[in-house]
Amino acid sequence: MVRLRAMKLNLGCGKDIKKGYLNLDFNFHRGVDIVCDVKSLPFPDESAEEIYASDIIEHFPWRETKGVLKEWWRVLKHQGKLWMRTPNLEGLLKLYQERPKGWRREGGKKAGVDPVVERIFGGQDYKGNYHFVIFDRVSIKRVMRECGFKVTEATNDGSDVSNMCVIAERTSDIDLIWDGPIFDPSGYADEGRNFVLALEEEGVNIHLIPLTTTEATVELENAKKERLDSMTENSAILSNEVTANNAILITHSTGDISYRHPFASYNIARMLFETDRIPERWLPTLMQMDEVWAPSYFNLETFSFSGLDRKKIKVIPGALNVESFRQDIEPLEIPGRKSFNFLSVFDWLPRKGWDVLLEAYIKEFKRDEDVALILKVYKLATGYEEKTVKEYRERLHRFVKDRLGLDSSNIPEIIFLPMILSASDMPRLYAAADAFVMTSHGEGWGRPYFEAMAMGLPTIGTRWSGQLDYMNDNNSYLIDCDIVDVPPSAWREVPLWRGHKWAQPSVAHTRKLMREVYENRQEAREKGERARKEIIENFNYPTVAKKMIKRLREIRSILGKKEKGK
Repeated sequence: MVRLRAMKLNLGCGKDIKKGYLNLDFNFHRGVDIVCDVKSLPFPDESAEEIYASDIIEHFPWRETKGVLKEWWRVLKHQGKLWMRTPNLEGLLKLYQERPKGWRREGGKKAGVDPVVERIFGGQDYKGNYHFVIFDRVSIKRVMRECGFKVTEATNDGSDVSNMCVIAERTSDIDLIWDGPIFDPSGYADEGRNFVLALEEEGVNIHLIPLTTTEATVELENAKKERLDSMTENSAILSNEVTANNAILITHSTGDISYRHPFASYNIARMLFETDRIPERWLPTLMQMDEVWAPSYFNLETFSFSGLDRKKIKVIPGALNVESFRQDIEPLEIPGRKSFNFLSVFDWLPRKGWDVLLEAYIKEFKRDEDVALILKVYKLATGYEEKTVKEYRERLHRFVKDRLGLDSSNIPEIIFLPMILSASDMPRLYAAADAFVMTSHGEGWGRPYFEAMAMGLPTIGTRWSGQLDYMNDNNSYLIDCDIVDVPPSAWREVPLWRGHKWAQPSVAHTRKLMREVYENRQEAREKGERARKEIIENFNYPTVAKKMIKRLREIRSILGKKEKGK
């Protein structure tokens, strides 16, 4: 078996001998280095950095085309380049219809039907010079994508519209169907779209099925939107061809809507839950999946405690687009800010422990202290409308009066943000704060904690659930808690929590930690910087995407062995 360093291959070279390349052809000519059939190359996997294949793919019957391309894919290194020239159906039809004056075939003969016929069927003047397939731009891109290539260019050969030049690079052998919220303005959707973008960057062929959970859509940069739209278009070609390629499904949603895809050979549910177990009604669906990806070791324990086979559960952590979380960005303008500002970000649900946070803050700080609590709160169904914020202010007044027995005009500053923020604006919100605090009863991952730490904010959070995969006493401030039954007032609002347990953060300890961060600001900033360093290094999307790809390759290998065993 031949193997050369930095190997470049010129396949089906004929008499077109290229310097610096290994020249291969089915027939012997002067300068040919290796005589072989280019549909079975004598090289190991991922050994060539470039393949040049001019006027050759059309010489194989269409039933063999994908096999030939996959053989070339096998030999190319990851992100190795493939350059091809092949007859262009669109151009030939144009030439036949228009018969432009002066267009001539090779050899200087006049134009007519003969040049078109020759391009389509081959010259047929020596052994092997017969053509069996012809492509247009759409079909060549499709077939190459199905064989693991990403086409970066498919254009006319200069002024010669009868030929098409195609430049592609080897991507992954993984066909991935991703079904989940992508274009919504939620943190869950932001995780999903950044995962698929990172996986595509690593070469995974993605068929994207966007799940819509709200009427609102997120604003995205044009380049990202185009990439995601292209992946969505990929989903339109889901077929038995994808099944033959051993496609893998990841459904990024809840146990209520996880499902097995008819064109997927392996089905994964990417999900999380925030209490000590998963909802009972989710279990039958999840048991039918081949695998469940949990973001945290907390969920590994809670899912297995619920009856899910522990061997089925793989921990794939959350990740962050670190390029967005820069500390040099301009802080968001927030009217009413003080010299020190606590920030909390949450959906207004009982699980977020907003009552613990408000009680701790209001009891610990005085009206005349130069401090504020900024609340970016929302309802997933309604967003950040002014009407909703007015409702929150009324809730606050009732809570202060009925629960704490205080006058709301005599409490420290609390600021509600009446605005929708895009994913790109969220770092600006964190940049406007001095510390982050959330007294959650439970998290599958805890994205607000995660993002705040990535911005270097001293972060106060509950000592329980998914966030402990990245929060510890060295990089954050953890609130003591008890594990209690979810109260009826909570599970009546969200029936999924009935019969579950969660954490009850200590109001007294929350007060103590908030005061500590407020008084010892330098120490708090140092802790925040340690947190930022750890998050940026360990939980960036490329790093986590590589973990995902490692597991996907293991699955792909399992599927390949099953296929061979049939």
